[in-house]
Amino acid sequence: MGTCHWVIAIVALSGIVMPGAAAVMVARALPRHALPIGQGIGFQVPALRSALGLVLLGGLDEESRHRHLAAHSAPGGEAVAALETKIGEVVSAGHAYVAHEVEAGFHSIAVPLHRWDGTPIAALNVGTTVERMSEQEMRERVLPVLRETAEGLRPRLV
Repeated sequence: MGTCHWVIAIVALSGIVMPGAAAVMVARALPRHALPIGQGIGFQVPALRSALGLVLLGGLDEESRHRHLAAHSAPGGEAVAALETKIGEVVSAGHAYVAHEVEAGFHSIAVPLHRWDGTPIAALNVGTTVERMSEQEMRERVLPVLRETAEGLRPRLV
């Protein structure tokens, strides 16, 4: 794929790394040049507006997810219902794509990481600026690599 222009992140699924309304990076690989987003490991992204967060929320059981959404979304059942629908779509698709939500000009795509028994435990994410790669390229070039990588890691995750 040539020169790497992606931010690659792994975010674990647990209360420790998704405190409150944020998902926290626990591993990260950067391209040779700096990108505008984030500060590396420990950087937090809003769970309800990021590809990472949506994938992580999709890995929660329905009761835990509903409690999280009720606690961290706008007041009223409509907001929670809309988010539950959106997360259901992410789960069905097996990935999330988000553009301009965390930072203007930046988009990312994420897939869940499942451990050997199928339990979702983390998310794998690639992000870049919209000038470097289109949404179509993200879906056609990056998503298959993410899915292949996630599947390759599955037997090694406990």
